[in-house]
Amino acid sequence: MSEEMISNAEYEKNLVFFATAPVVTAGSINQIENGIIKKYWIGRLRRKFVGNTNGKFKFNTPEEAKCEARSYRQGCIDEATKLKLYPFNKS
Repeated sequence: MSEEMISNAEYEKNLVFFATAPVVTAGSINQIENGIIKKYWIGRLRRKFVGNTNGKFKFNTPEEAKCEARSYRQGCIDEATKLKLYPFNKS
């Protein structure tokens, strides 16, 4: 679902939801490529799969996927702070 398809309030709610996610995890998916089952890892926040805006979301290791999820969360934190939706104390 793209940003244009949801209301502003719903977008802001989701932004804070992901920005405040306490734990980053990775989940696996299987995909058939050229007749071979390939396992990929996708970063998760609050049990939901997340990925970046340029379309890269599948990784070969759980560590790469978690790193991407952390980056996604940081982007949400930055945007939520910019929009004054959540007061983050940076100490």
